[in-house]
Amino acid sequence: NSTLEVWNDNIVRYGTDIIEKRYRLLAEIRDEFKSYLNSFFKGVEVDLFYVFSWDRGDNLDEYTDYFDAKSYKKENFIENNLKDIFYRKLIESLQKDLLYKTTTVGPHRDDFIILLNGKNIRSFGSQGQQRVASISLKLCELDILRKRVKKDPILLLDDVFSELDIERRKLLVKAVSDRFQTFVTTTNISYLDKLDLEFGNKLLIKDNKIAVSNL
Repeated sequence: NSTLEVWNDNIVRYGTDIIEKRYRLLAEIRDEFKSYLNSFFKGVEVDLFYVFSWDRGDNLDEYTDYFDAKSYKKENFIENNLKDIFYRKLIESLQKDLLYKTTTVGPHRDDFIILLNGKNIRSFGSQGQQRVASISLKLCELDILRKRVKKDPILLLDDVFSELDIERRKLLVKAVSDRFQTFVTTTNISYLDKLDLEFGNKLLIKDNKIAVSNL
């Protein structure tokens, strides 16, 4: 127990810092993420929540009303309560942790949930919807990087067009074309048909050689 107390002190000390930064980052991008996703899917209700490990249970679908129902939505939660709650949850989970020989609460078990019309997108979203949600998060990440490092980042998208219909492809090109230098890989050049790629270049890789041409 004395050894565990030392470990608990350290995991709370450093883990709280990780949780706090994640929580604040998610709060910072929440509205922007919703705006990006709504630009791809008109008329849908979108939300993004941070899920603490000690509240998540085994099924994230339980947390449809998670964020609004919890007291730590209040702004002073992070500053005043997080460390105490984290430590208490470690003590409460001690017997289970000893049984499973792993720590079941902490930043390594935290998650986030994306809701589309009140449903967990991981469980109920189509492959295209999940892909667009991932892209929207990536665009938020690029905006954060640009703001903080004062440089324009480069966006890499691997075979993204194969999972999007033509309208979503057009919207994606519009979202990135005048904002980020972007590399998009594809094994089917026809996915680029009907897209406004006036300023793009095509790099064809064949027989270990790269040929460059205008799109």
